[in-house]
Amino acid sequence: MRDFGRTYENIYSFYIGEPDEDAPCRCDWLVVMTDKQDRRIRVGCGGYEWTFAGEGRNLLASELRIAVELMQLLDGRHTDEVYRWLATLGYPWLSRAGLATGWPPIDGLGAVRKWLLRKHRPGSR
Repeated sequence: MRDFGRTYENIYSFYIGEPDEDAPCRCDWLVVMTDKQDRRIRVGCGGYEWTFAGEGRNLLASELRIAVELMQLLDGRHTDEVYRWLATLGYPWLSRAGLATGWPPIDGLGAVRKWLLRKHRPGSR
């Protein structure tokens, strides 16, 4: 999306869990952002997968795949509650245990929480 920065603000993106030993370049993510026009909040989750090329000091990321699993829209009236919750989270890495507690009781967040807290297997997102 070319106009991402013009469309959204207050963007927070978290890496979830610890990098897997079997797949150190994969992790889940959580993102929260506000739409500048209608003030609605987007809360989403999915997975990142990086590919690297080179060796030693010349090791560079050559590809990033972003899988969007869920993106929930919340009414703007939840903005303060959601951003107060985000302020309690570790940034940018967030453990699954830390993620399991403190979710605001807002309809629409349950599916994101369930996906992020699903049984996690090494090498899978």
